[in-house]
Amino acid sequence: LPIDANSLICCYNKTLNIKNKINVIVASKHKTLQHLTMKEADELVNKGLGVLEFASNCKKNPDIILACSGDTPTLEVIAASKILRDNIKGIKVKVVNIIDLFKLRNKDEFTDISEKEAGKWINYFNRR
Repeated sequence: LPIDANSLICCYNKTLNIKNKINVIVASKHKTLQHLTMKEADELVNKGLGVLEFASNCKKNPDIILACSGDTPTLEVIAASKILRDNIKGIKVKVVNIIDLFKLRNKDEFTDISEKEAGKWINYFNRR
């Protein structure tokens, strides 16, 4: 679920290189803001999820973690992050974007996930 044109290009490139799996890219056709550089988009797509630094104001010990996937929900979460930071003095906000929803799976649910990746996504949603 890409969030802008650069992440869409990176998703498309990644799916072209995947064999023997079904790939689905969900993207809108309306104009949208460009949030990420090509390098940032490539990193986010390859990880499958990540912290949107430009919409966050902390890396550790956030007061709130906002998560989103897709272009319109991401736009809404970015706005919510700004509203929170503007109206609640000192609040620490971390925004996590999920490009690949399968990154939120557990090893018990899918046999093709490695031990190294199993449960790794939880680190994005804890306060540490």
